[in-house]
Amino acid sequence: MSFLTPPKVLIVDDDVVVSQMLGGFLSTKGFEVVFANDGIEALKFLEEQAPFPDFIVSDLNMSGMGGAEFVHLLKSNFKTASIKVILCSAQAGLAAKAETLGAHSYLRKPYKLDALLALLGESHSP
Repeated sequence: MSFLTPPKVLIVDDDVVVSQMLGGFLSTKGFEVVFANDGIEALKFLEEQAPFPDFIVSDLNMSGMGGAEFVHLLKSNFKTASIKVILCSAQAGLAAKAETLGAHSYLRKPYKLDALLALLGESHSP
């Protein structure tokens, strides 16, 4: 993958091991990666950050503010509504939940890293 400026991905997950593994993988593929431990931290980051990330990869089930509430608030705000969100979970009914919340896409856990990379690459194509 080749980009003029590296696309930025915000990973929102309360599992530090998963976040670091995912972030390391995406960094080697040319993405700039930032992290938040839950929806509250992610919203605070977005308030303070300019420009916004190109993508958000969010877990659905987290302590603090979970992914559903986070994505709902994100999509309700005209400033952040256009950020592409990929929702991740092992929970049944993920496709319907992602669609209802307005997520760009979803991945059922456990997922292959190449599947995530494909979603990010397709979404970032000119």
